[in-house]
Amino acid sequence: MVGAPAKPMPKETSAAIAQLVAQIDGIQEAHLPQCYVPDTMERPGKILVLAIAPRAIIQAALERIGQGLHGILSEVEPFDIWPLQPTHPLLDEVRKAGCQIYRRRDTATAVKSWWKFW
Repeated sequence: MVGAPAKPMPKETSAAIAQLVAQIDGIQEAHLPQCYVPDTMERPGKILVLAIAPRAIIQAALERIGQGLHGILSEVEPFDIWPLQPTHPLLDEVRKAGCQIYRRRDTATAVKSWWKFW
């Protein structure tokens, strides 16, 4: 189950996370919803969902985010990161939660047809 958190993260913290992910190539979107997996999780928790470009080096991006989050987050509760391809069906559910904090605005992430020159 994915939805908007009952207690959203402070705006300063989510803005700092958005600034962090904006600096990393290959990340197209970032969301901060709350997630609960019955029979797996004790209680709902906040997660960072990333839409990562298909050709991006995911491990390098996750390492940079992990290092950056260490300096941003002061909470002791777990904070999971879910890297998803932009076409992953779960990403639609995440988008519906309305917790997007970042979306790449440049056209470099758009896929052009090989025959278009403009």
